[in-house]
Amino acid sequence: MAELARTPLQGRQKVAILMLSLGQQYSVKLLSLLHEDEIREVSSAMSLLGTVRADTVEQLCTEFSDGLGSPGNVLGRVVAAEHVLIQARPTARA
Repeated sequence: MAELARTPLQGRQKVAILMLSLGQQYSVKLLSLLHEDEIREVSSAMSLLGTVRADTVEQLCTEFSDGLGSPGNVLGRVVAAEHVLIQARPTARA
């Protein structure tokens, strides 16, 4: 496959690279939290990436980790909140 061009990456390409970098075990967990349309977009981006240079992966991981500490860089969604609440809720209430 061709090497990923040195053009600005789109959001779905960034997600695809990060997920592939995390490995199958963690990617499966993350994909299970997405809507079907989001899964299609990310999986499509994964299949079209081609070769991604190590420096591109490193730069993207740095961008992601830097963004984690910055307020305002998180997008909340109803589904995401629902998943977190379901996981946090005790199975039986007294």
